[in-house]
Amino acid sequence: MKTQRDRFAELFADYMIEAMERTGLRQKDIVKSTRLSRTTISNLVGKKPSSATGKLMLPERETVDKIAKAFGDPPALARRAAGYSENDNQVETVEQALNATLYWDTKGLGEAEKEMLRPILEMLDREAERLAKLPKRKGPKKVVDLNDLERDVVKSDRRH
Repeated sequence: MKTQRDRFAELFADYMIEAMERTGLRQKDIVKSTRLSRTTISNLVGKKPSSATGKLMLPERETVDKIAKAFGDPPALARRAAGYSENDNQVETVEQALNATLYWDTKGLGEAEKEMLRPILEMLDREAERLAKLPKRKGPKKVVDLNDLERDVVKSDRRH
């Protein structure tokens, strides 16, 4: 079964293939423009697994941006293909941030586990909002009220 990460690696390879056809650039042109290795570009375009990990290669966000620049494309286009958020400022919740970083896949968690963690993520979002509204001051702050957390978890258990 393919992971979300593998699907994005394939989508990014497809983006590169399409962009090469559209622009007339060849792999050696991308290597020269991005200063990435010939092997890296070849493995990305060829959908070849990394010799170190055995997984399809999915470049870091900065590398995706370099490749987009080589094609004359906006970074958002390449980022979307690679599964990264198009604009870092669009992340509004902890869950969105975890989705954008492919956190769930790297931990091997599926929808069921995500659903179990949702009350905790929602509590973290509420707490972050509360902290953001507090006046800035020095010294320790109470970040999480464990009673609230226990109450949220009990509510979640009742729903399942």
